[in-house]
Amino acid sequence: MSPRQLKPLREVLQRAVAAARLRPQQIEQALALPRGGWDDLASGRRVLRVRHLLALARLLSVPPEDLLDAGLPDATPPAGPRLADWLEPRPPFAGASPVGDLQALARDAVRRELDARGKPSEGDPVPGS
Repeated sequence: MSPRQLKPLREVLQRAVAAARLRPQQIEQALALPRGGWDDLASGRRVLRVRHLLALARLLSVPPEDLLDAGLPDATPPAGPRLADWLEPRPPFAGASPVGDLQALARDAVRRELDARGKPSEGDPVPGS
């Protein structure tokens, strides 16, 4: 991306740093930048690298994707497949329980309902007799 396209991201980074009340020396140390490096990075005179974003996210205790989502809103589609969908495709019925589990769930539900109604008194007919 061009420096012009990254301007909104740099502005978000500057606002986040200001909100966290971080000193330039703290940022430069966390991002492994030389003295004055944060000002260069924030102004676009220094190339913004992924390692800078990751270090800044760590320093701010936020997920890196929050910085990208806030700074590059047009780059993130609102919906669609996620990376995990590509890396670990799920079988169509991955969430389905085995039959034995379903039987146990049904049995437990029936027991809870019967317990909630109370035990039958001696005059009540017993089901199945």
